[in-house]
Amino acid sequence: SSAFGERPYDANTVVGSDSFFLVWSGESVAQSFTPSTTYILLNLTLRLRNLGNAGNTVNVTIQADAGGVPSGTALAWSNPQAATSVGPVSVPFTPTPTLARGVLYWIVAAKTGALSQAYEVRHTGADVYFAGKAMTNLGVGWTNPATPTDLRFVAYGRELEANVTLAMTVAPTSAQPKDLLTFTLFVNNTGTLPASTVWVNETLPVGLAFVADTSSTIPAITGFPTYAFANLTNGAHAFSITARVDAGVAPGTVLTNAATLAFANAAGTPGPPSVASASVTLGLAWKQLYLFPTTPGATQGLVPPPPSGATPTVATALRGGASVDFQLMAPLSRDFRAKNGTVILWLDSAGHAVKNLDMNFTLIDVDLSGSTTLAYQQIRVTTDNVNGFQRFAFSFPSLDVTFPAPDWILLKVKAMGTSSDNALIAMNATAMPSRLDVLTSSYVHVDVLRLGDANGLATLWSPKDLLNVTVTVSDPFGASEIAGSWLNLTDPAGTPVLSFVPMTAGASDPSPVPAWRRFFRTYGPALANGTYAVEVVVQEANGVLAYAIGAVPVRAPSIALTVVPTQANALSGDTFFYVVWYNNTGPGPAGRVWINATLPTQVAFVTSSAEANRTGPGRWTFNAVPPGSRFLLIEIQVRSGIPPAPSMTATVGLNYTDEKGYLWPPRVASAGVVLEGPVLGLTVVPSLGTIHPRETLVLAMTLRNTGALAGRVYLNVTLPSGLAYVSDTSASFGGVATLRPNGVALAFANMSAGATWTINVTVQGGPNLARGSNLTAYVGLNDTNARGAMMPALVAGATVRVVAPAIVNASLDFGRSSAVPGDVVAAYLNFTNAGDEDALSVVVTLTLDAGLAFVDANASASVSGSTVLFPMSGVGITTVRIGLHVRVIRTATDGTVLRVVGVLVATDRLGNALPVLSLALSEVTVTAPVLALASPRQVRPSSRG
Repeated sequence: SSAFGERPYDANTVVGSDSFFLVWSGESVAQSFTPSTTYILLNLTLRLRNLGNAGNTVNVTIQADAGGVPSGTALAWSNPQAATSVGPVSVPFTPTPTLARGVLYWIVAAKTGALSQAYEVRHTGADVYFAGKAMTNLGVGWTNPATPTDLRFVAYGRELEANVTLAMTVAPTSAQPKDLLTFTLFVNNTGTLPASTVWVNETLPVGLAFVADTSSTIPAITGFPTYAFANLTNGAHAFSITARVDAGVAPGTVLTNAATLAFANAAGTPGPPSVASASVTLGLAWKQLYLFPTTPGATQGLVPPPPSGATPTVATALRGGASVDFQLMAPLSRDFRAKNGTVILWLDSAGHAVKNLDMNFTLIDVDLSGSTTLAYQQIRVTTDNVNGFQRFAFSFPSLDVTFPAPDWILLKVKAMGTSSDNALIAMNATAMPSRLDVLTSSYVHVDVLRLGDANGLATLWSPKDLLNVTVTVSDPFGASEIAGSWLNLTDPAGTPVLSFVPMTAGASDPSPVPAWRRFFRTYGPALANGTYAVEVVVQEANGVLAYAIGAVPVRAPSIALTVVPTQANALSGDTFFYVVWYNNTGPGPAGRVWINATLPTQVAFVTSSAEANRTGPGRWTFNAVPPGSRFLLIEIQVRSGIPPAPSMTATVGLNYTDEKGYLWPPRVASAGVVLEGPVLGLTVVPSLGTIHPRETLVLAMTLRNTGALAGRVYLNVTLPSGLAYVSDTSASFGGVATLRPNGVALAFANMSAGATWTINVTVQGGPNLARGSNLTAYVGLNDTNARGAMMPALVAGATVRVVAPAIVNASLDFGRSSAVPGDVVAAYLNFTNAGDEDALSVVVTLTLDAGLAFVDANASASVSGSTVLFPMSGVGITTVRIGLHVRVIRTATDGTVLRVVGVLVATDRLGNALPVLSLALSEVTVTAPVLALASPRQVRPSSRG
């Protein structure tokens, strides 16, 4: 009940003489007390004895003070029944009154009946409670007893105002990279009134990544990392945060997750803050060093490889004799930290009888100059009377030591003189692998992660680069303990492109006992713009994994070229400009940009806006062009006396490299100026900016003639894959439409000067449009003057984006991994709409294993047998979390793995069905007790091979 705030507030627990007052029709007793704070009184504990029979009760009331005596009006009452022996009695009250701090109240005990039915109310026999006193009433009013005293009492209650505190636990407390951790946050309101608002600010340390939480079960107004809860009632409230350990956290690191709590009480007044934290140790693993026989009588060996033989070698530790020593066969190649240690031996007494063996173990660091004792332990074990070896484990107490390289680890095993017999040690057999187990953060390790391109070490990559990953891997016990290295590579979109691909072994340490080995792997080209995540996984021979992570930033420019004249038509002698836009829309700068302009013969070059960059008659060179819009102005003048011509065209070419020097595809653009004839302008505007499958829209094409009469006008509409022609309005202007495989061609005659036409082309989206794709329709314009000469061509376009809901991260997660038959297990159905619009409908269908039964959920559900449907409508761009409970049936057997299969079906705003999505699932394993019958006498089998 501590989470509800129920605790003692005021009390007199002094035993004293343990005297008593008799309470019956002839006498009542009272005790005054002054509350130390304002609280709700729930019950008292009084020390009572019932002198009457069963059913005999006493009346206890709480009364206000009236001039130093009880007022006679009960604020709360109770009629407890005590035992016939003296003892504490709980006195719960109806109602539960609110007692104000510093105000005097009275506990009054009274009853009717004869003296034979009286109650003993115990007191201390002395005045020991300074905030009140005891009084008696013998029928003529309240008087002080002859000797001042106090009743023995304890007042239990709950404070009135909200008082919210925070606590935190973590499970497990030791984890490996990529493991999931569960932090449970306990938000407890020990006050009676609700807290109007509670804020919990969560700060995950670097090295942990947020995965999910269960704050919606309280529920929360806002989520990670700043949680808010409204009207938090009295009692215990808890939610969990799941976090994943980053792969790059160094072994042995202790990460501390901290959270702070602030709250406002029912009146909105801030309460005292609270802080909680929980720590987890990362990357500890067990290393096995096996006892290995060498020359009899000499120092024996300690080796990492496990034994492979069937027949053990037996060493004898003589009672009271010299120790049997086991030392590393080769010195450490890297410092080795031992956080814990256990010696596991297969032992027998020399006489194969029941004997006490007092075994002493000493762990020693040996270097070239001597040795240092780091830990020791002595434990007595008792062997059986079977001619065979038994397994015994001996743990060193509170071990945390480091063996520096190039030292040796030495284990001394001694049978003390207090032993009953010599000790036989079996080793070097698969069935009896005697060894030293060490918990450590020092194991296989990536010392160097080197990321490069084809030319060597790199910090930046072009999409045309090669990615070369090289690692140097070491192990404290030498390169022979390195089992291998694997590469995981994830592209900028989050898609794995290499998954546990073995890396090729390269050079090794040339030392007599190699400490390290190199591995390498290449990828690409081509690479995608963005950042690749590199993860290298290395393995020790005993299966322990270690990780190294890196990032590969890839970027390149993307330069678009457009040429626009400052006027659409010109006369001899006119001066105007060609505006050359070279816009870098890529993520990276261009190393170099070359622009070459071929001007028509009808004009003469005057100057440009970048004369310092002009490297030839029509050539400009720019270095280090960053992302963004850029333009070059080329000023020209129309020559006089030029031969008659309807128009003239300037052509501009552009070449560029990225910052790594790779050449990218060239760009070409042109611009025409009318010298004699019509001047047409073209715009294309879609009726919708977005489109769904099977949805129709209108392309409004507007033509304006600001020049002379156009003899012929041609509009060629080219539609992308995903859009199909439906109809057009060209006939309104005398046009003729000719269908083509990818669009329509429209032909018109005689567009007069000053005319404006708007022709609509209706198109429809296909059935399988990909969300997020852009569909661009292009309209080409060709026209002639009145004499039939072709004028400069124009191209305009319109783009619409395909939109749809995108349901991702759909999963069903059990709240725990195991359950016993009959348990009700919480599960959480999660999915996110990460798309562009609301889903018109979402239906989740769950099919339960035969060992599970649906109980309830916090959302509307339809149940039919083992199938549960959750229908939803209008699901916005948000994360949906539904809590549900399932029950493990009572006949489920131990070890059964129970699952729930789920599929999700959604529709877009127009009702088009999205692809069916299967839910990622977790499992719950049944852990039913298994009972086995055995005879009273059991014989342990010998472990002898």
